[in-house]
This record gives sequence, C-alpha cells and structure tokens, in this order.
Amino acid sequence: MFVSMPQHEFKAPDLSGKAGAKFWRSVFLSGLSTVFVMTISGRNNNQAQTTLFLARDLDVIDAIESMDANVESLMCLVPVYPEMTRLTGVNVRAIWEGVDMGNGELCGIFVDDSGTQRSGQLLLPNESVSRARLITIVGGGSHATSRPQ
Repeated sequence: MFVSMPQHEFKAPDLSGKAGAKFWRSVFLSGLSTVFVMTISGRNNNQAQTTLFLARDLDVIDAIESMDANVESLMCLVPVYPEMTRLTGVNVRAIWEGVDMGNGELCGIFVDDSGTQRSGQLLLPNESVSRARLITIVGGGSHATSRPQ
C-alpha cells in the first residue's frame, strides 16, 4: 500500500530505538485506499508520541494490542465514495473488533465523532457488523490487552 523511493530516504539520528530503522521524507500510496493515521503515547510520561501510518483495519488493532501505549488520536483518510477521486478525513473515537455479518469475517469497527459505525476497506457506514470486543476509546488512556478465549 505504501511505496517508498530510495531517493526519498535520508540519514537521521535513530530515535526509534529500532536497529536498522530507515527514514523517508515521503511515501506514496500505491492507489486510492484507506490510510489509518494513529498517534500513540507511551504509558509512562517520559515516552514521546509516535505516529503510525497503517493500511488495514486489523493492523490497527494488532498495533494497539502489541504496544504498551495509549491511542491519542486516530484519523482515517478514506476515499470519497462513489467518486473515488480524492480522500477525506474521518476522526475516530472508539475502535472495536467485530464480525461482518455478511461474510462472517473478523473486522475492525471504527466509531466516528457522530457515533456512526464504519467498517470495510472504504470505512463506509455499516450496520451489518456486530461489535464483539472494545479495543480502545481514542484519547481515553487505556486499551484492551487480551482476547477472549
């Protein structure tokens, strides 16, 4: 989904703490698709905020559950449907793991500022999904850390 170009790579001090991390001035989207822009902060006050760019709904959930961090903000850049010629921003307030009732597959459910439930590749309003487990309230300072057995 994201494309990096060697000419946009630059040398920077490695502040990530990850050996071999690379830095780019820019990345490109390989097509018009949803991008999740998530800002997290460490639970202890001396950890800096980090912003992640993710391409899939379940990657957002996996990232949240794998980090000891709070989700400070989540903005989804989504293609404007049905034109599919530009992106628009959707601010997310809650993230749920759920099931798409149409195909039975696990999915991410994102509740926006207006309370609209969104899911799928285009994050369209969707009432045919069932909420199974709250992952986090964005800006709420905590997140779920275990999956039900």
